[in-house]
Amino acid sequence: MEPLLVTAQATGPDSTKLTNWWDHYFGHGPPTERLIQAADARATPPFPTIAERALLDRIPEPSRIDCSRPSQDQIEQNVGKAPVVAIACGPIPDVPIVFRYQFNDAAAMNAAYQGTGPGPDCTTLPANSAGDAPYTKNGDTGHLRCNINTGGKLFLIWTSDRTNVLTMAFGGDLAKMIDWWRTQAGPN
Repeated sequence: MEPLLVTAQATGPDSTKLTNWWDHYFGHGPPTERLIQAADARATPPFPTIAERALLDRIPEPSRIDCSRPSQDQIEQNVGKAPVVAIACGPIPDVPIVFRYQFNDAAAMNAAYQGTGPGPDCTTLPANSAGDAPYTKNGDTGHLRCNINTGGKLFLIWTSDRTNVLTMAFGGDLAKMIDWWRTQAGPN
């Protein structure tokens, strides 16, 4: 996401109330929604652009939470230097972060996918959480890959042949993430 600097000062006559306020509202980090709104308002160009809005509209509402533009470094780390429209959303229940990349064509999307070849179907919940297989869902086709990354985090990556969107979801439990993928992940 775009860099954001936040500085705050809180004062009050009652230290107990001030401490409780901090613990309830900021004790686990600042509210994500407000930070995302502030970052989006200051983004250059402003978020969302027309292309980003079109991609946002493809995301089912339950998964369109706290979305913003990922940094160029994050985009290149995930999909290389191909021109894409990029959006990051989350946290979403059961899925901490989701990156979506819309490519100009299927060839560029499939090159960025970097599948591992035929393997178990992730929807069968393979024991080692590793799989890579074609899918058909809601009139769309593509490939769905699941695995554990070098940081020990589970991920799902899938392509949409209908929309040329590659999606990457990180963290969480495989069964919960597959359920989310089936019902709320999109793209529409």
